Amino acid sequence: MSKAILFDLDGTLINTAPDFVTIMNTMRAERNLPAVDSEAFIAHIARGSAAMTQYGLNLTETSPASNLL
Repeated sequence: MSKAILFDLDGTLINTAPDFVTIMNTMRAERNLPAVDSEAFIAHIARGSAAMTQYGLNLTETSPASNLL
C-alpha cells in the first residue's frame, strides 16, 4: 500500500510555465511594472522559486526584500 504519491511538476507531466508567467505578470502589474518577457522568465523557472522571484521582480541579493526569498 502506498503512503504517498509525489509528482514533479516542472513541466514533465503538466506544463505549468504559462501559469507562472501569468502569476508573475499579475504581481508585476500590482507594482506598476511591465510584463516579463515570457521566454526569458520561463528559463528562470527551472532554477527554483528564489531565482524565479528575483528575476521576475527585479530583485538582487542585496535588495531589501531578498531576505524573504
